[in-house]
Amino acid sequence: MKKLTSRLAVIAFLGTVALLASCSKDDDSKPRPVVTTTSSALTLIQDTTGVFTADVSAAAGIKDITVTIDNATILTAEITNKADLVGKTVGTANIKMTSTYTLGTANITITVTDNAQQSSTAAVSVDVTDHPPIEISGAVGSTATKEYHITQATTWGPHLTYHVTGNVFVEPTGSLTLLEGTTVIVDGQYSFTVRGNFYSYGTATDSVVFTVPAQQRTKANIFAGLWGGIMSSNTDGTNTFAADEMVVQYTRVEYAGMLGQAWQDIVKLGEVADTNTPEYALFFNNPNGVCVIQNSTFAYSADVAVQIDQGKILVSNNAFILNGKAGGEAIDLKVGTYGDIAYNLFYKAATNGVKFNAKGGSTELHVYNNTAVECGWRQTSHSDHGGSFNVEQGGKGVVYNNLIVNSTRGVRFSNGKLADVAHLSNGFNFHYLSITSPVGTDNFTPEFYPTDGFTIYGNGKTGPASVDSTFETAHDVPAPVYTNNVFDKVATIAAGHDPLFVKFAVTTFDVAAAVAAEEPANEGFPAAFDFHLQAGSPALTGANTNFSPYNAASLTAGGKTYASPKPSSYFGAFGPK
Repeated sequence: MKKLTSRLAVIAFLGTVALLASCSKDDDSKPRPVVTTTSSALTLIQDTTGVFTADVSAAAGIKDITVTIDNATILTAEITNKADLVGKTVGTANIKMTSTYTLGTANITITVTDNAQQSSTAAVSVDVTDHPPIEISGAVGSTATKEYHITQATTWGPHLTYHVTGNVFVEPTGSLTLLEGTTVIVDGQYSFTVRGNFYSYGTATDSVVFTVPAQQRTKANIFAGLWGGIMSSNTDGTNTFAADEMVVQYTRVEYAGMLGQAWQDIVKLGEVADTNTPEYALFFNNPNGVCVIQNSTFAYSADVAVQIDQGKILVSNNAFILNGKAGGEAIDLKVGTYGDIAYNLFYKAATNGVKFNAKGGSTELHVYNNTAVECGWRQTSHSDHGGSFNVEQGGKGVVYNNLIVNSTRGVRFSNGKLADVAHLSNGFNFHYLSITSPVGTDNFTPEFYPTDGFTIYGNGKTGPASVDSTFETAHDVPAPVYTNNVFDKVATIAAGHDPLFVKFAVTTFDVAAAVAAEEPANEGFPAAFDFHLQAGSPALTGANTNFSPYNAASLTAGGKTYASPKPSSYFGAFGPK
């Protein structure tokens, strides 16, 4: 009996195996799924959505259908009707793909799996290309120009190009935010009038750029003033607007400075003369406002690059390149302005890197750890104006740790427009001058840095004979070397005064060459430079760290906070690399 039972069990087992084998054979006999796409290569514009289809069939029934991407930074994809396909033997998959702002190519793979665990795939290559420029123009309005009005919170970008062929107005009810990688091409004599808030948020790798058409970015147009800049004011002298915040980070603004127009707020204020005076690259005016400018570049402006009339400010870690055709500062600050100007580069400004005053009221600025190189040589209308840092008419604050190289003048306080020297701390500024001309000749005056340790107020006196005309700066280091009132170039270099920039020669500077080269018609794009300090530079130590920024607490704008940088023990903006 036991033998019979055992035999029956074996027979049953073999029957089961035979049945399973038969079922498996039946499933295997069904063909693998088939996937066919409408195209194997597609193009998608950045920041857009597209759809393509894939025909699928599976005799054993569709168990699953998926999409994968080999480059997720380029785009995303999803099957929008997946639920309708599962369980069927045939259908059409709708694949939605959404591109990012990153250009490049990605491969989308569609995989279909049937109930027999068989799979088939199909691949589609997607090339993400540039978005065509977005046109910003508008209709002719009350200004008799084309007007484009922004009346609500508006964002441009990221990674998009805007072609501007009209005057842009950010109205009091609106704001304009530009995100990383955004390029604004201003094509004509147009400007941005900001009566609301303005935020430009570039990044270290993807800056925001305000420029002109590519064919106009030439040496001949360096000081041509091809557009009007960004003008932010809370008033036109009659009406009051809402413009109280401006943030500019990792942004490049170039070729600005068209002549003022009668309808503009800045002209109605009297800040710029109608049709006679170039506008600034950037203007901010609000006694209750906040203006933050960081890690940005202002290049090739016809006049002043940044003009701030009123407000709480932080201007740090910027580069100012070739500002002013025959006059004008890189930064000009008026009464009612309070804050910090730190770690900026001023390269070949027509006049000063920074000038500020308190005419008719109060102004306090802390100007520290900036580098000014070859400033002042294009100033033609005022022979006594400065070439680095100039404080006038009751201005007070701090002027420390600045590195001033081959400029027409050092820190200057005009005798006729006297600063509030009782409340002005000046010193610990590093001066280097390498010229071949005697003091007081050519375009050079004794105001660069007298050997007696006094800065001139501007009336030509060179020493402490008149206390009213001098301001003691004994902590400045070092001074150029003079022999019999003649600058001794060899002795200056031998004394170790060369700041030793990583990439910029200072010892070959000559007045005649500077005057000739910096004539507006002769000025060209700067060669590559690096104003960090080499090991062994005398400017690496000796600066003053025993003071605080004006904004010891952070400024808040656009819901973000911005802290002023602390002073460094090295001179200038960069320190060691």
